[in-house]
Amino acid sequence: MFFSFSPYLLIDRLGIAKTEFGYWFGLNALALMVTSFIGGFGVKYLSIRFWMGLGSLCMLVGGLMMTAWLYYSGLSLAAVMVPMLIISAGIAWTVSPSVAGAMTPFGHVAGSAAALLGCIRFGGASIVVTLMVTLGSMSALYFASCVCILSLVTLISFIFIIKRRHTVVY
Repeated sequence: MFFSFSPYLLIDRLGIAKTEFGYWFGLNALALMVTSFIGGFGVKYLSIRFWMGLGSLCMLVGGLMMTAWLYYSGLSLAAVMVPMLIISAGIAWTVSPSVAGAMTPFGHVAGSAAALLGCIRFGGASIVVTLMVTLGSMSALYFASCVCILSLVTLISFIFIIKRRHTVVY
């Protein structure tokens, strides 16, 4: 969603230069890479369950933080980017461990499993984001609300799957 909303919010609404937008976009990408590295390294010491739970909570906290910041202070660069960095950490700490956990039972067909999982992830994301952008407004508060809703869905799904399986997640 950040890819779809951020140019409109930062360039069109806040009026920052396109070059500056590139730096902020790059900072977000760097945060995603660094936190992915931390999660990838950390999964050796803490469980996939831990990283998925932490990631889900980070996305929710970032979404709630952005919603509150926008509601009380209005649109600003900090109101979008500071919570977005927290959300990006949550994404990194949720996606990588979930992929590893989902593919573990299919080691003998890892390439096919990865391709199918990627198709489902990116196909589903494109449908959800297209619907959100088409059906909703392009306001920052709408973006923050969508992040909150999707992170709640992630957290509830995570809790439901863990409780339902009654197994140890690696």
